[in-house]
Amino acid sequence: MLALLLTIALVPGLAQQCEQVGLDILERPDAVGVDRRAASTVVVGDHGNDRPPALYVFDAAPGTLEYVPTAVLRPPAFEDSWSIREIAIDGDVIAHYLARPFSPPRTLFVHERTAAGWSYQEVSIPGVENLRLGELVDVDDGRAVVVAPQAWWQPVDLVIVERNPAGVWEVVDVASTDILAPYIDYAMQVVLDGDIAAIGQFQLAGTGRVAVCEPDASGSWSQTALIDGPTENEWAVDAIALEGEMLAVVRTRLGVPAPRPTVLQLHERGATGAWRVVGRRTLSSTPAPYPEWAVELDLPRVAVSSNEEASVFLRTPTGDLVLEHTVTGLRRINGFVDGRMAGMTLERRSAQVIQVPQSPGVTALCPLRGLQTCAGTGTARLRIQDTDSTIPNARRASAEITGAPPGAAAFVLRSADPGASPALGGRLCIDRRSAVRAAPPQAVDASGRVTFPLFAVIGSEVQGFAFAHHLQGVVLTPVPALTNSLAWLR
Repeated sequence: MLALLLTIALVPGLAQQCEQVGLDILERPDAVGVDRRAASTVVVGDHGNDRPPALYVFDAAPGTLEYVPTAVLRPPAFEDSWSIREIAIDGDVIAHYLARPFSPPRTLFVHERTAAGWSYQEVSIPGVENLRLGELVDVDDGRAVVVAPQAWWQPVDLVIVERNPAGVWEVVDVASTDILAPYIDYAMQVVLDGDIAAIGQFQLAGTGRVAVCEPDASGSWSQTALIDGPTENEWAVDAIALEGEMLAVVRTRLGVPAPRPTVLQLHERGATGAWRVVGRRTLSSTPAPYPEWAVELDLPRVAVSSNEEASVFLRTPTGDLVLEHTVTGLRRINGFVDGRMAGMTLERRSAQVIQVPQSPGVTALCPLRGLQTCAGTGTARLRIQDTDSTIPNARRASAEITGAPPGAAAFVLRSADPGASPALGGRLCIDRRSAVRAAPPQAVDASGRVTFPLFAVIGSEVQGFAFAHHLQGVVLTPVPALTNSLAWLR
């Protein structure tokens, strides 16, 4: 589920504030992708449960956080798959793999948006022999790169896929690297920016090497550099990011018990063509045996996440990496563009996008539940917040409407129809056939706010929002005005 939250830094003496600005009806997400150029498009892949997985596309106007759902992509080829993996986005191009039962990812899916809508192509990737974890796909400017792991501990190939003048995506080259394929449980990463691609992996032994591949004057791709990690001890590559000729690498020390030392290094290519370390920062260790690290570049800032939070470091003119801001409650970041950070939350496994302040402080994700499914016709907004419950097998929450005309009447509707797909506009966004009043009408106070207590018991007794798939606020002014429609996250 995609919850787009705008949060502010916590300041001593001030209550945390947050504003919910968008969301859609999704199950727990498998992957999140963000447009690498302007963060104007966010795509969430869900695993579908009892239906095939799908890609949910959200678009925002430039310079705003007002994301709205614009497409659901579920082509017939998704029918026999479990989930969507490794979403990469560049403008109107989405590239990803599908996870199929006990089958290596041998097919790259490329979706493109044109004036006529969305279309997709399947590209067969050669040399893939084993199942793999990690970020195995990246896309940039009409080109995609794919990791093609062979047998365990054999060299990994980099497969280059490009769009030809006829608009067909096809394999154009394969470059061999000195990176060895790890065992199935260990992740690999690939990144692409222009004519530079890099591959890293969490291997059981080694120096934390990253292979750089580039085309020559004739367009033939090959490995052009092999970047080692710290010279002391043995290290594994946890995450990599690339922007221009700056490469960020997160490495973890091997051969020691948890919590293991972890280091962030910035490698930059100099005038001679050699890659050199231009920044280093020791990261806080986590108690997890193998924490899931991620790194993103938004120069001069670098964002790193572990299993608990995301940290934004500012690279100073002297090369120091200074902690600037911390975002708590994020399990993994999947994009960081123009200060917008997208990722999956720690507790809910929902996907969120926030604007990270460029100032010292801590941003804690608000405990809101639900997402926007249709644009409101008025200024009011609806948000759902958890409240404490001491009753076993019960849920308690409150629905709060803000920004409504003082004195107006407001109420909350719910829909329990899991198949209902609200329209993207219209007077009533909830499916009218299954809409049930979840709370009685109440008058909006002088501040434009009204709060509805919601309560449900899981079992024979059902009240309020129980088992709701949608929640929506309606304000009775001269004409009914919608607030943001919400989906309850169970």
